[in-house]
Amino acid sequence: MALIGKSGAGKTTLASVITGLLTISNGHLLIDGIELNEYDVTSYRSRIGYVSQDAVIFNESIYNNVTLWTGDTIDDRSFFNEIAELTHLSDLINGLPERENTILGDNGLMLSGGQKQRISIARELYKKTEIIVLDEATSSLDSTTETLIRENLKNLNGLVTFIIIAHRLSTIQNADNIVLLNDGKIAATGTFDQLMKSSELFRNTIQLQNTGHAS
Repeated sequence: MALIGKSGAGKTTLASVITGLLTISNGHLLIDGIELNEYDVTSYRSRIGYVSQDAVIFNESIYNNVTLWTGDTIDDRSFFNEIAELTHLSDLINGLPERENTILGDNGLMLSGGQKQRISIARELYKKTEIIVLDEATSSLDSTTETLIRENLKNLNGLVTFIIIAHRLSTIQNADNIVLLNDGKIAATGTFDQLMKSSELFRNTIQLQNTGHAS
């Protein structure tokens, strides 16, 4: 699901509500038809991952950056390798002399922006999250790297739900559902093609993005 709209439209606020970081004062927040406050909220949040524009990378090995030091058994390594394949991290790992044990340096000094984001996504998948929020996670990447990240997401289709906050047309075009926000309200929902036909506001938003004037 992609959340789009101009700055201040409510994208990050809505994502914070969905993830349980903000509580609502009226209306209903239903998870599989059940009010969120009837769940163990801490347990619910543990199933949610978050990837921002600025990936956090520790001066540690790739393995520890993904697993966050949670274990190093044969099963842990096997699961790590599975996640590395899914996120195309294995391509990076196989080119390094110490493979997943390679130390990445201060804030991932030796990594590109796209590699950092792949580690961030792998980290959330390793936690066995069911929902991952990408908050402008690809906005600072070049188009080639962003395309690779998008391909990674396609590989994960059906394994995890992505909520993507984005401005770039290329990022949202293949979303299963797009939610257009305007002044804190949902203005329209649908696939890209549906919204291009049914929503003038959506068409205007896309036109602004194409001309580079989107906020």
